[in-house]
Amino acid sequence: MDNDNLYQIESFLINFRYFSKIMHQKFNAYLKKNDVDCSEFICLLLLNREKDGLSMAELTKMSKVDKSMTTKIIKKLEEKDYIYRNRNNPNIRNYKICLTELGFEKAKQIEKMLLRERENFKNKFTKKEQSMLITCCNFVLQKYIEDNN
Repeated sequence: MDNDNLYQIESFLINFRYFSKIMHQKFNAYLKKNDVDCSEFICLLLLNREKDGLSMAELTKMSKVDKSMTTKIIKKLEEKDYIYRNRNNPNIRNYKICLTELGFEKAKQIEKMLLRERENFKNKFTKKEQSMLITCCNFVLQKYIEDNN
């Protein structure tokens, strides 16, 4: 690989990291104002999309974190009264995690912020640019996922 190509790759990685950092800071500032961290946010969104709730195994798989981390997140969300465990089965370990009314409202607030960010993205780029960016990011992510499996 020639030096020019290496420079382009380094530049891409640096810029990608910088973009990620900016979005992360902006996103975390918004979540902090709403008394939610990033892991809790992901669980709230996933639960909001599944009206009948999710099992711990489903939530762990969908949120892409390990079971012990999911347990910690669930405990924090329960303490904030955003979720409850719906035990419809005689087996005490078999339950669905569901949003409370307060959790539903919190998820809706966060969804509105995401909608604003989607609109912001749409306004910054043409449809063709959006498609190219999404395709490129998905391609890079897929390659890194393959390397880690």
